[in-house]
Amino acid sequence: MRSVIISNGTIEDYEAIAKIIKEDDYIVCADGGSMHAKKLGLTPDIIIGDCDSIDQETLKYYEAKGVKVNTYPRDKDQTDTQLAVEHAYELGGSREMLLIGCTGTRFDHTFGNVGMLIWLMKRGVRGVIINKHNEIHVLDRYIMLEGEPGDRISLLPITPKINGIHTTGLKYALEDAELVYDQPRGISNEFISSEVQIVIRDGMLMVVKYRD
Repeated sequence: MRSVIISNGTIEDYEAIAKIIKEDDYIVCADGGSMHAKKLGLTPDIIIGDCDSIDQETLKYYEAKGVKVNTYPRDKDQTDTQLAVEHAYELGGSREMLLIGCTGTRFDHTFGNVGMLIWLMKRGVRGVIINKHNEIHVLDRYIMLEGEPGDRISLLPITPKINGIHTTGLKYALEDAELVYDQPRGISNEFISSEVQIVIRDGMLMVVKYRD
């Protein structure tokens, strides 16, 4: 099973997002993310959050369709996105999770949502944040990404240092290399094949496949 988390951040291209959502995906809307779901023509399996950003028209629309709404108090330790991710994980069976509407004008929320990718990775779930310009992944051992020659990619340490990084399929190849957090030399690499593989020995790496 694949889960899709739709949050209340920015979605610039609804048509592109609609194309990547599958009919059998389990869809969780984090509060105001349900307004994005409505524009996408989707019926979520559940809406979760403190309901401070969803408009009443959308809330009533989905309640009339029988969508379950889990309401939490505004004063809570978790963000709505965190509640949505944890709910999808606790159901079990999901080996992949797409996070949509999880970036935008609030850098603190974006940064926190990258933390949710780490949380998922530690539990054996492959998470990815997707927006119009970026696919954001996190790894601590291995990742394989598909693309086309010329696709752009950046490798950014999350931990202070990455040791023993090996890449295949990139223009600027790395072999048993080191990347450090305060020297972002992994920015702006390029696919030279349809498949890129990245292996690291120690540390935690954020990989961003991007288009300008």
